[in-house]
Amino acid sequence: MHLLVTRRLLREDVPERYLVTFTERTCGPIRFHKAHWKSDGVQLISASVRRDRYEVIALMGSNDWIESSVGAWMLSTDGSRLALTDSVSGGSI
Repeated sequence: MHLLVTRRLLREDVPERYLVTFTERTCGPIRFHKAHWKSDGVQLISASVRRDRYEVIALMGSNDWIESSVGAWMLSTDGSRLALTDSVSGGSI
């Protein structure tokens, strides 16, 4: 997989996806063995797991989510950070 960046976006441009990083320290444990631990739109770039520690790097759109033991994480409305959410688009996870 390659990530191609061709130009810097203008302030008024809206990115299609955001490059995000999840760790157990910031988001809680992810149950990777669970069938639906991420939405279908999440594009996994890298997952590194060692015992109870992990780091996930992924591309996420504005409606995508990744579930950890504490709940579903989505991008904030301005795309600047991950936010824990009570519900996800399209129903329950």
